[in-house]
Amino acid sequence: MDWRAMSVRDRLLLGLLWYLISGWAHGRSLVGRLGTKMEMPCRYQPLRAPLHQLYMYWQIKDSEKDLTAAAVVNGQVDEKYQHGAFKGRAWLDRTKLKEGDFTLHLSNLTQKDEGTYLCIVMFEKPPMTLMHNSTVQLKVMAEFTRPTVTINMTSGQEFTLICNSYGGLQKPSVWWLNSMDGSLIGSGHLNTEKHEDYVNVTSILTVNVTQSLNITCTVENPQGNVTSKPYILEIPPPNEHYTERQSHVSEAVIGTVLPLLVLALLVVGLCLVRKPQCIWHAGLKDTKEGTELPLQGRYPEEI
Repeated sequence: MDWRAMSVRDRLLLGLLWYLISGWAHGRSLVGRLGTKMEMPCRYQPLRAPLHQLYMYWQIKDSEKDLTAAAVVNGQVDEKYQHGAFKGRAWLDRTKLKEGDFTLHLSNLTQKDEGTYLCIVMFEKPPMTLMHNSTVQLKVMAEFTRPTVTINMTSGQEFTLICNSYGGLQKPSVWWLNSMDGSLIGSGHLNTEKHEDYVNVTSILTVNVTQSLNITCTVENPQGNVTSKPYILEIPPPNEHYTERQSHVSEAVIGTVLPLLVLALLVVGLCLVRKPQCIWHAGLKDTKEGTELPLQGRYPEEI
């Protein structure tokens, strides 16, 4: 029977076969992480029929229809029947088919890849005979990455704490803790960035602190909490900035005033050494620039 020549009736029969054998097929459960790779085993060993006379397909039930992840027709991988959702991501190792190894390799896992996969191996001679079947229950998990913490000093003793984590499935809760005693510092303002298959989260918290703290950021997630490494927030003594600033101001004042003071002392010293000249110049200046005093004790005709 040619796979490509299957009628609608035959396909319906195979669909019914899927339901019948999925209930008693040997299966296992696997857990994969979002965006990673997964190998779903299906081994018909030893082969009890020539490879070129075998049909094999991997299927997953999606709503009301079955999606084919990979297919082997007459012993050859045939991508014609592979659903678009699996193209470029799902493949079989062609070199191992002759060993009866039909393991499905699936990369870049997404949430939509979750479900029950059925591997069916059939012999083509009429009537088509079921040779092997197995199932894999795939669960796709997504864990947030370990949070990273950055701290910016806003002013004085006010600090802005920033916590970033990536790759979760849903919006989490984020808590800031004092890792020394486990006390809660706050939850902060939460920003989430939604992508097709995952969520990135940022928590921003502004706090006033008066002493050094050993802080951590915890992302609370139903699939498992993740906590950042402890971050030591060092707070300088309250007067350190003021004292340092005052010291810089004093140095600036001394650096500016001292040269002027030295120059003034030199001028005064020279003037004292050359006192007559200093006085003569002072008198000359007064005579030249001053107003004439009125004459006293004389009459006009005596002038």
